[in-house]
Amino acid sequence: MSKIGEHDTVLLLAKILTRKLDHFWGSPHENGLLCKFWRRFWGLVIDVLICIPFALIIIRSGISNYFIWPAIPHIIFEATYYISFWLIKSATPGMMLMKIKIVTDKGPLTFWRVIIRCVGLFITSFLWGLGGLWMIWDKKRQTWQDKMAGTFVVRAD
Repeated sequence: MSKIGEHDTVLLLAKILTRKLDHFWGSPHENGLLCKFWRRFWGLVIDVLICIPFALIIIRSGISNYFIWPAIPHIIFEATYYISFWLIKSATPGMMLMKIKIVTDKGPLTFWRVIIRCVGLFITSFLWGLGGLWMIWDKKRQTWQDKMAGTFVVRAD
């Protein structure tokens, strides 16, 4: 009986210590740094506006004619855009203008985490943005791509 009591005490102390460390280290889902919907939305709009001229160049160049599915060159461009900015700056230009960035509670963004996030973004895009709207109901304000990659979007200011 006393071993159960000691075990419960250790678990309680571990939970308290974990919460204190999360607060001290700035765990994004516990200290109010999480980005709200509209800031993320306008960051995405800015990124789309940046990508439109490049999409038009790809379409007018005729390179799409060499692919079975004409959208492939544009998808490659978009993936390169997001992956490179996420890896280098932890944010796209639209996110930087809105003063938000991507973080993880498991260290820096890795190549594979960014790839998974990009795949999640394309899944969200193909499903009319439903995965992006998911953050409205999520306690941690995560979209589907955030959940897939284990990331959070936080204010950078």
